[in-house]
Amino acid sequence: MEEPQVSTRQLLGVLWTHAKKRKGMMFLIIFFVIFAQLGDIVHPYIYKLFIDGISKNHFSLVPETLIHQLFIYILALVGISFFSWICWRFSAVLASYFVPLTITELCRSMALALFAHSVRFYQNNFSGSLVKRIFRIGDAFDDLFGALVWNISGLVIALLGSFIVLYLREPMIALVLFVGTLIMVFLHFFYSRWKMKYDILMAEADSKSAGEFSDMITNFENIKLFTGVQHEKGRLKKVQGAWSAMAIKTWQLSEIADAAQAGIVIIVEFVLLYTALHYWRIGVLTVGDFALIQGYFMTIISKTWSLGRVIRNIYRAIANGKESAGILLMMPEIRDVKGAKPLKISQAQIVFEKVRFGYQKGQTVLKKYSMTFKAGKRYALVGPSGSGKSTIGKVLLRLFDLQSGHILIDGQDIKKVTLESLRSSISVVPQDPVLFHRTLMENIRYGNRDTTDEEVIEAAKKARCHEFIENLSDGYETYVGERGIKLSGGERQRVAIARAILKNAPILVLDEATSSLDSESESLIQEALGELMKGKTTIVIAHRLSTIMKMDQIVVMEQGKVVDVGSHKQLLRKKKSLYRKLWEIQAGGFIGG
Repeated sequence: MEEPQVSTRQLLGVLWTHAKKRKGMMFLIIFFVIFAQLGDIVHPYIYKLFIDGISKNHFSLVPETLIHQLFIYILALVGISFFSWICWRFSAVLASYFVPLTITELCRSMALALFAHSVRFYQNNFSGSLVKRIFRIGDAFDDLFGALVWNISGLVIALLGSFIVLYLREPMIALVLFVGTLIMVFLHFFYSRWKMKYDILMAEADSKSAGEFSDMITNFENIKLFTGVQHEKGRLKKVQGAWSAMAIKTWQLSEIADAAQAGIVIIVEFVLLYTALHYWRIGVLTVGDFALIQGYFMTIISKTWSLGRVIRNIYRAIANGKESAGILLMMPEIRDVKGAKPLKISQAQIVFEKVRFGYQKGQTVLKKYSMTFKAGKRYALVGPSGSGKSTIGKVLLRLFDLQSGHILIDGQDIKKVTLESLRSSISVVPQDPVLFHRTLMENIRYGNRDTTDEEVIEAAKKARCHEFIENLSDGYETYVGERGIKLSGGERQRVAIARAILKNAPILVLDEATSSLDSESESLIQEALGELMKGKTTIVIAHRLSTIMKMDQIVVMEQGKVVDVGSHKQLLRKKKSLYRKLWEIQAGGFIGG
């Protein structure tokens, strides 16, 4: 399932949905910003009055009343500046709460949306790129909110306010300033909109570069073992080359916009002052009006000059936000159907009815697979590599949806029950368990997060991992490293088994659950596995022979179909059976692959 193309309106809808939870605080910020920026309108006008007062009289002939009036203007200038400063401080303090809290919720929503997506989604995306996209939507909100509230609002207020004041003095002066400003604004707007396609490409190149770095760091051992430093250097050069090419392109385009704006500023200032000079000559404008005009011009130019970068940042933020919002707006491939009900386990009998499934288009891994796993019985799935053994566990957990057929648990179609209730009813011990970079206590407790420390330790004892944990310097508080890298494969699997013991679900799936254990470790844990399987419907995938022999039934698979079912002894009696062939090839080892 491809990610949807996100429109600007959809992105803004996503951001507003999170921002409106604190809309009272947001409107207060805007209120204070507006009043703070009104000072930019009033301040030059007071300064005009002050200049006019001075220019009318020679210093030696200045009456006391004028001195008093000029002093009032000075106090007004200071008072307006202080009022603006107070408003800015209030808006900044409120924003220091509003923006981080909204970003936090956006990132949390992104993470929850990622958790809802399917295994296939993760297979098609680099983990590093996904992490970057989580934080990128927060950055997009920060940039957009800052641009609209601090920058755009300031320009709008300055432009409208100065136009009104200047229009009352002389309409032509107001018109020159207004038209000149609009030309610059429209230049930035249309240029930035045209440039947006390059900003999107830049965001994609950035994500791809981050994903490549993440992939290399994840596989650092392979790089060392296969002397791949020079090879990775070449790949990095290619990816980083594409990124730097786009960075240079976008930077140069920004410089072109700045150069064009500088030229327009020079022209507008010339026309504005030339026009003002004409009206001063005929007595319409005063000396103070020049201060007023220049004050408004510098205020608007300072805001317009940064507008180019602000608009480009807005478009860049929109481009980055769109890339991230696709995750939020994309419908998860695997999801609860409308009206899904919780799975109710009475016996835990599992029935596969003519199941057809393939990971890719045109591929078929399971071909009309039909099998009944009776409640409380232990089954082993064996067969050559690629026969579909591990796929059985994946479709049972609804990590992937079937192309056709049905899977029933106690008569309930798993597609019609909630995913949470389905997966909470199944314990899984995978071939290569992945642990959180958290403590051993936290990793084991993940099987049942409501258990006490004593219950965690009891589960660890049953899984025969208590001994090695106790020998660690920090015991159960030891951090295991990313993906559990600080532990051996056997230790990770014993922790995973302890986690499954703690979960105590009615259905158990063991996928090569002891493949990483040495013979001594395996013998230690056989008893624990036997206890774990008691009373549970158990599916053991390609397990070691010693455990397979103890299963109630062995299901032999080939090319996605069931070709034989029986006990170990029954299957060995069949001279030409696939199971007997596997037995003869791997006798003393383990069946399947």
